[in-house]
Amino acid sequence: SNSDSVLRLAGIKNLNWPRESKADSHPVDPKADLRGVHWQIGYRDCGRAGTEAKLRYQPHHGATPAMLDVQQVKELRSSHIDLAVAERKTCSSWKAVMTTEMSKNASDKFGCKKPQGFQALGAELRKSSISLSDSPGATGESEQKLRFAPPPPYEQAKSYADTVGKDLRASHFDVANGADKVASNWQSAQQAEMSRHAYEKFQCE
Repeated sequence: SNSDSVLRLAGIKNLNWPRESKADSHPVDPKADLRGVHWQIGYRDCGRAGTEAKLRYQPHHGATPAMLDVQQVKELRSSHIDLAVAERKTCSSWKAVMTTEMSKNASDKFGCKKPQGFQALGAELRKSSISLSDSPGATGESEQKLRFAPPPPYEQAKSYADTVGKDLRASHFDVANGADKVASNWQSAQQAEMSRHAYEKFQCE
């Protein structure tokens, strides 16, 4: 009504109840009107209430949907988050934690060598200082060095073929037990059996 619009412009709320119904065919229930919320934050008449999404996004009936380029579709579907921080995006240099720990200081573990500068000390440590006799004597010489001394220098012959070469190639096993070492009188078992009693068989009277 006119009174309601005047009160709104003046900044005064209308406290008259029950409200005047605009549609006579649909009267307002006083109880339902009391249970409803009639708070008004502002003094402007906003009209019909609506959500922010409906107010911002109005439907466009009959509009043709936008078509994107194929390259743009690929770009939209691909990820542009640079987790590598401008480094190479490859995993070929990745290693497991166990492999990294086991290969740590590999040059120190496998590149070992004998300590230098202890050659004289090692020779002294290998000498024996235990005296097995009551008489004092020189120590530091092992039994092996005393028994097996290095041979004196001599000139080795170039070949032993003329001296002992033939004898070395010959066999010295006496299989004949002192008899003649020939096989001219050997006979096979069949020949020995067939020639047995040959005189009686062939000297018939």
